[in-house]
Amino acid sequence: MPRTRWELTPHEQVEHISGLKELRALGIDVDVPKVHSAAPDLDFEIGYGPPFYNVIFNSPHSGIVLLTGARIVARRSGICLDDNIEVSLPRGGANFQLWYTDGVREKPYRVAPELTLDWEEVLNHRLEQGIRLKQGRILEGLLLLIAFEAKLPKEYQHGERIELQIALIDSLNTEFVAEGTVLVDRRKEATQRPKPRRANPISEDSGLSAVPQQASIPSLSDQSPNRGKRTSSRHNEVSENTIG
Repeated sequence: MPRTRWELTPHEQVEHISGLKELRALGIDVDVPKVHSAAPDLDFEIGYGPPFYNVIFNSPHSGIVLLTGARIVARRSGICLDDNIEVSLPRGGANFQLWYTDGVREKPYRVAPELTLDWEEVLNHRLEQGIRLKQGRILEGLLLLIAFEAKLPKEYQHGERIELQIALIDSLNTEFVAEGTVLVDRRKEATQRPKPRRANPISEDSGLSAVPQQASIPSLSDQSPNRGKRTSSRHNEVSENTIG
């Protein structure tokens, strides 16, 4: 009599979840189960480091920016992380994603006019490429996230400390959740003043038609991340670069 197996091997779980994600990418409404690890194989901590590295604020351009220090320690080898990440705030609604680098290596993260982060201290590009962790190795750095077309609720006062959760989701769809706090910073919000309209030097009596000048729009190419939609499917192959 054949034996019924109720659990999949890790390799079978990866194949099963990958198949479900392919179906969702084709527009088929299927649920991709998430596995909550009771005894986590990953120690994940947020709110790590000095207070000025753990803030949330309205972007001078658009959206909400979330910056927090993270510390990741793998309890076993083979855990694969990528850019699959979720954020939960007390007053939800904002859809956060990693601040992407557009594939430009060693380019500083220009978050706001007075806030630029070095390439080496941010974890975003490493998650974007995919990380395979070794047991006992420590990964520390900053997580930089943005929620486009969103604003902080008015109830969040400057200097207030709010609680949040961040979940890293590995290749097996296992969630590793960390809880922490960040400070609300209202000083980084844009205070744009309207430019005075310049007088037209051409008078009506001159017989020349005056052409109105177009208002100059500042370029945001160096100030904002890629605003294009990213595919929700996970990387099929994880970078062979190992965190050591």
